Amino acid sequence: MKICSISYVPPRSFIGAQSFYENVRQFKHTHDLLLFSESDWPEINIKLRISPEVPFTVIEQTKPVLRLPQKFAINNILWFTSLKMARDAGYSHVLYLESDCRVGRDDWDAVIFDEYFGMGRALICGGSLGVYNPANWNRKATDRWCELVAKHFIRKNMPIPSYGWKGANEKHPVCVFPNGAISIISVAWAHELFDLTQPATKLAVNPEPFDMALGRRLWEKFEEDTYEVVGHLTSSYSTYGDIITSLDERKEMLTSGKIVAGHHYKDSWKP
Repeated sequence: MKICSISYVPPRSFIGAQSFYENVRQFKHTHDLLLFSESDWPEINIKLRISPEVPFTVIEQTKPVLRLPQKFAINNILWFTSLKMARDAGYSHVLYLESDCRVGRDDWDAVIFDEYFGMGRALICGGSLGVYNPANWNRKATDRWCELVAKHFIRKNMPIPSYGWKGANEKHPVCVFPNGAISIISVAWAHELFDLTQPATKLAVNPEPFDMALGRRLWEKFEEDTYEVVGHLTSSYSTYGDIITSLDERKEMLTSGKIVAGHHYKDSWKP
């Protein structure tokens, strides 16, 4: 088994890029930490030849214009690029960080990986889980969701956002997935589910964010047993938006030591 953490570092003009770069380097890491960028950051492991935005840039009236096929395209291409690089380098598992993540102590990566591998069952992925349409498949699937919420949300006060857009009498697949930032995934399973031999640009134009695409494909393969192959980690916390938690609450979670890594911090703050 060969494991690593990996992240793209945006150009310095990107809000929070300097803070992210300094933050992940100020604390010791136990396992390999791979940073990649097209910008001239010192101690970058992998130098990209072009910006991730270039594949989506077109020339209109002699002026380059960024035309994203969907709003998650850049996030998608960075995740798939990370997985492809990890697979080429022989890594078995990847802990993926986005640039609006922050870490809060030495050996933060070991804490997260230890929780993941200490779950007592073989996992495909893990992180801060979210669930869509949890009661639209069958009773067994609904019971699994209730067990998950009772174990982590109620007993440990670690939110598990749950949403739905289907009516009560409409059968629809459940989508269970870890929020993409600060998530661990088996590289072999990522290849099984997405075919990482394809260009990252082709994979990135998927009309949904990569983490939701992962959840959808997991349910297609495992149905209600998806809950057995995903892990809800409590040593880190990742969310989308500011409804479940506020920025100040996420900062407090990290500085108090409740978590060792957090997301999202869309400013120049660092602990």
